[in-house]
Amino acid sequence: MQANKKRRCISRVFAWMLTLAMVMNILLNGWTPVMAASGEVLNVTLTVIGDTGNHMDDPDSHTGFVYWLKDEPMQITLGENDYVADNCKDLIPDILSKNGIDSDVGDYPTLYASRMEKDGVILENEIPARWCQIVVNEDGTCISDGWNTTSLSEGCRIIYYWVDSDEDCRITTDNYQTQLNYDTDAVTDVSFYTQEDPDAVVEQIECEAGSQVTLNTKLTVPELSTVSRELNWTSTNESAATVEAVEGGAVITGVAAGETDITASMTNTLGDEISATCHVTVSASGTLYTGLTFEEGAELSLKSEETKQLTPVFTPAVPEGENPPALTWNSTKPDVVSVENGSLEALAPGQSEITASFVNNQGDTVQASCQVTVEGIPLKSISLDQGNLSMKVGKTENLSVILNPENATEIPEFQWSVDKEGIVSVQPDGQKAVITALGGGEAVVTVKAGELEAKCQIQVKGEAYKPLTSLAFEEGTSAEMKKGEKKTLTPKYDRELAEGEPAPVLIWSSSKQEVATVNASTGEIAAVAAGTSEITASFTNTTGAKVSASFEIKVTDENVKLLKNFSFFKDSKGETPFDVVKELDPATGEMTVAIPENTNLLYILAEFEEGAEAKVTYKNYDKTMDLTSELKNGVIKVFGGRERMVEVGQEARDITFTVKAGETTEKYIVHLVRKSVVGKFSVQDDKGNELQLTPKFNSNTFGYEVTVPNTVTAVNLTFSPYDEASKELKVNGALVENGRYTLKLTGSKTEATFTAGNASVIPTEYKLTVKQLVPVKLQFNVTPDDAVVAVYDSQGRVWPEEGVYSLLPGVEYSYNVTKTGYVGQNGKLTLDADKTMEIQLEKAPESTLPDYEAEWGGFRKDENNQGITQAETPTSKEDENEKWAVKVGNGYGSGAVSSPILVNGNLYCFAGNSILKVDKETGAVLKSGKMVTSSYFAINPPCYANGMILVGIAGQIQAFNAETLESLWVYKDPLGGQTNCTIRYSDGYLYTGFWNGENRKANFVCLSATDEDPSNPLEQKTATWKQEVVGGFYWAGAYTTGDVVMVGTDDGDNGNTSDTSYVYVMNKYTGEVLQKVGPHHGDIRSDISYSNGRIYFTSKGGYLYSYALGSDGRIDESSRQALELGKMSTGTPAIVGNRLYVAHTDGSNFSGTYYIDVVNINPDTGAMTLAYKVQTEGYVQTSGSVSVQNGYNYVYFLDNSANGNLYMIKDNESMTEPDPESGILYTPSKKQYCIASPIIDNEGTIYFKNDSGYMFAVSNKNPAPKITETLVSDRTDTGANLKVEVSQNGTLYYMVKSVNEPAPSYEEILKGTQVEVKAGENTIALTGLTADAAKVYVMVQNASGKASAIASVEIPASKILGDMNGDGKLDFFDFNALLKAAVNGEENSSVIGDLNGDGIVNFVDANLLQKQLTDN
Repeated sequence: MQANKKRRCISRVFAWMLTLAMVMNILLNGWTPVMAASGEVLNVTLTVIGDTGNHMDDPDSHTGFVYWLKDEPMQITLGENDYVADNCKDLIPDILSKNGIDSDVGDYPTLYASRMEKDGVILENEIPARWCQIVVNEDGTCISDGWNTTSLSEGCRIIYYWVDSDEDCRITTDNYQTQLNYDTDAVTDVSFYTQEDPDAVVEQIECEAGSQVTLNTKLTVPELSTVSRELNWTSTNESAATVEAVEGGAVITGVAAGETDITASMTNTLGDEISATCHVTVSASGTLYTGLTFEEGAELSLKSEETKQLTPVFTPAVPEGENPPALTWNSTKPDVVSVENGSLEALAPGQSEITASFVNNQGDTVQASCQVTVEGIPLKSISLDQGNLSMKVGKTENLSVILNPENATEIPEFQWSVDKEGIVSVQPDGQKAVITALGGGEAVVTVKAGELEAKCQIQVKGEAYKPLTSLAFEEGTSAEMKKGEKKTLTPKYDRELAEGEPAPVLIWSSSKQEVATVNASTGEIAAVAAGTSEITASFTNTTGAKVSASFEIKVTDENVKLLKNFSFFKDSKGETPFDVVKELDPATGEMTVAIPENTNLLYILAEFEEGAEAKVTYKNYDKTMDLTSELKNGVIKVFGGRERMVEVGQEARDITFTVKAGETTEKYIVHLVRKSVVGKFSVQDDKGNELQLTPKFNSNTFGYEVTVPNTVTAVNLTFSPYDEASKELKVNGALVENGRYTLKLTGSKTEATFTAGNASVIPTEYKLTVKQLVPVKLQFNVTPDDAVVAVYDSQGRVWPEEGVYSLLPGVEYSYNVTKTGYVGQNGKLTLDADKTMEIQLEKAPESTLPDYEAEWGGFRKDENNQGITQAETPTSKEDENEKWAVKVGNGYGSGAVSSPILVNGNLYCFAGNSILKVDKETGAVLKSGKMVTSSYFAINPPCYANGMILVGIAGQIQAFNAETLESLWVYKDPLGGQTNCTIRYSDGYLYTGFWNGENRKANFVCLSATDEDPSNPLEQKTATWKQEVVGGFYWAGAYTTGDVVMVGTDDGDNGNTSDTSYVYVMNKYTGEVLQKVGPHHGDIRSDISYSNGRIYFTSKGGYLYSYALGSDGRIDESSRQALELGKMSTGTPAIVGNRLYVAHTDGSNFSGTYYIDVVNINPDTGAMTLAYKVQTEGYVQTSGSVSVQNGYNYVYFLDNSANGNLYMIKDNESMTEPDPESGILYTPSKKQYCIASPIIDNEGTIYFKNDSGYMFAVSNKNPAPKITETLVSDRTDTGANLKVEVSQNGTLYYMVKSVNEPAPSYEEILKGTQVEVKAGENTIALTGLTADAAKVYVMVQNASGKASAIASVEIPASKILGDMNGDGKLDFFDFNALLKAAVNGEENSSVIGDLNGDGIVNFVDANLLQKQLTDN
């Protein structure tokens, strides 16, 4: 199921857009898409299914269509050149009709009906591309991207299936959860079983109140089907038992004695209802309660907004120590009185019955009711906020009614009036009114609410109101009209209407209705027949006098043209018309319209006389169909999809319009000619720096401006045609070769025109204006002097020359000055003169963040971006143990859980919009914090940095206190984008990248990690520096060494085969680009890892790359080594010694074959060769983690298959083929797709997440024994005692070697002396020693053959020269004893103290011992 979903997200542009639309709707509108069904489910399913195959990239790849309704599956075969199969032309309308679906499929039906309706569900498609999604909200309403729908009627559900993938798949409205390949993939049956007897079908079961029983489900469904298996669970009596869905079934919880039926059901993809029911009997012990009342009685009266707690009284009384029965509360009118756990809240006047109930031990329902009345609050009086007003003519005031009491609920309708209409006018708006002064005098405004009223006395200063005394028309006194023509007269009066003065209400009449009619209220005149009629308008003025005017209409026999206008637009609102080359010629009925070659959509507006009909006839875009389309009067219609008139390109064509009314028909021909456009255009200065175009270039925008310093004498124009046929590129009329033209600047303002075209098209002319300005100088004096200064214009970073910035006057720039440990400063500036800025940064407040040890602090374990440990991980299926599996997040979208990191003994991750601290022993969430938003997919883990947890979320980085999980600061990138890169922390700064799409710009940023304002948890962080790159950074993590940071980029092109990705090497403090190394094949979507003087990374083009690093951290480009692995590789290489581990796919993310690669590295040249590879079920998209044990490298990978398997590769450098134990080590109990890299703690437990929202801990249930302590005692010339403490019973092997001999291998030690040992302390009598010092190597092997790590201990010589006190070591105490012996001539020291062997103990021996101690 998710394979198809991810395939769409990664592989197809349309699917990416569809997913983005759904994500944005979720974020912005807050709805949750569901498969909705309201009321009884009827067999009503409207289904639109698209074509299989990828017709976007390969039109020949169509494999067929399925247009499916319940019980009416239909297989359609495409003809050789048919987009819509011939054999479905009649089937589609027939099946729609048979199913009672009214549809508009046109004369040549397509699979995408433009309109379908059944049982009140209407689908109308307005999107030209004819693909969209229908989303059904939880409340039953529908919203759509491209379809207009009403709300669902009873029992209806709507599904939209859309196909755009390598394999057939269809999407429904339930957030991509339901997908099917064919209707034969459906779930057809469901039954229950228990874990104790998996083969028996369970139809009834018993349980105790308070206990839980698990019902498992068995579904009948094809093995490889990807349809949804989600079931709806219900309990007919939740007072007896409730049911909660879990993975693979449901948990039934007994509530109280009684019986219930538990049902699991679903409507399958065939539209059939399938279900299973289990009868549950719940028994209970304890007190038998038979009655229930309320302490407050059976009736209550509350005032509005009053609250009250109902107190239940049980019969018999509840014994001490026993919990009372749990009550179910209900309000018959929750909008009047709400109830929650007996707490009442009066919301509105009215009555509601409140009921509490429970089921007793005998299964009887016991309940009590209380009738609650909420009293209304009558309105006692009203007043106006202003009782008196003094106004000037033409001014306005607002009046508002004041209610007494303010919270009155019984309010009559307000009625406003004025006693003298010539003084003021009143515009009422409910409880308010706008008063406009019209003429001098006094008036009273009155407002009434039932019997209540309030008045405002108004005095208006100014000239007295002058009544309107005459009426005329702007059009004069007479006019001629043609039959069928319509006209509306414009009245004018003897004076202008005052502001706010209402216009008189005119009454219209016609003296001869048979000649001309007039609308009595609107005054619209319609010419009916030849003759003359007098049109009269009249009104009564404020003095009561009648005022009128007449207008003579003479109607001629000539008919009016049916077509008033038709226009061609680029948009559905009719705001952007296409150019008319030749206006409509009334004599010939022809016109010419120019359509840009990059346009394939036309929006046409036709306006014609009422009663007429209009249609357009034409050949469709590829001339395979003769089409006719009806036009609605005054409605813009889009011509797109299969019905589009033109295709992107340069071909001209004609279309015909016909307008008809009765016997009259008008025909018009429109010639559509093409305009060529420029596809790409940019301007560079004389140093090759890209200049800012204002506005940003768009083929449909024709004027641009660029500003440069006056030191620039020429600019380079780089442009190309939209269509390769337009080879004639011109600037100022001169031909341009290779799309590049140098424009010499001739003064403060230079203009140029540029075009792309050929002889058969009309070239679109674009204009460029280049302005030259005298630059101003900007310098910074900063403290501390190593603070980083960054200046930006709208195009990106501006770099100084020798510390001086050359800026354009009048142009806005931004700057920031930062240094880790300090409070940064930033701002904007626009200069008109030279300036020096003095900036002194203040020390940031002392950090109170915790000082934690990070066991695995980021995506990779160490600073070399390697995930290598010596922890004792499980190394066989017999050893692996699912220590825990805990649901931490939800799914793989906005609620997904991230991969974890391991800090201070706890796991840290994030899920949804929460940062989480998780107990690594149990998986329990110990603490959570709030993130500013969610991180969709949550691919990468957080990063630990000096007491902070750093998280990348939706174009932002947020920092949290690692102890409290409180927010510290937030960085929001100005270009935004997905935060799919890992975060690298180094020397107080963090580094990460963003991604905005395959060929859009995105930033790589450096941020100071300092919490500059501890008082503000959402402090807005400013980047220390940004590096903008086309294509951006996706899964590309940085590597830092010395003063450099390096990171790989996407290739800036669609797909993954372009040779345009690079490794940027930058000064990690300033952001200066030191090297741009490449190009490489395909996007670089791995971290850069380091080992033994070389860096390593992979590309989505399927390559593994390596370069040598110099001592200064720069890349030696001549040392490049590349190994082609397959079609794609996106993991970060893990390297141990001369062995490298990574993975690839030979196909795509979800097709082809997949492998883990074991690669040899030549230590001298860095050349890489494939040692062998191990096939996997799914593509391993991320990186492996390595445990080095017992002479082997155990490498752990997770694959993105439906199972999300954990693979283990057992390897060492001598192997040339896979070890038999290499393969799947563990399959999670919660199977799901997985894009994650495992992490490993010091005890060898492996942690990871998958798309189920679960996190897993896999431990070693059979660890090797450990040697925890060794101690030498009782040394003789031939032996010694060795105390050894071990963790398990087993056999101890030891081997004695001289101090200078190499350490033995496991195999050699197994040939040594063996002694049986028990867990705990053991004393081993060592043999095979001499008087000389030796080294003993010890290993313990348990009963299952697991061996401990090798421990070694040095055995001192039996007699050590100078060891005066015989404790087996030389130290200061021996020197003192030897010095004393030399002074006193003590005989017993003659052998031990005679270091030079001359037979005498003297000061020479003491000096030798002193030198030996000093040297050691």
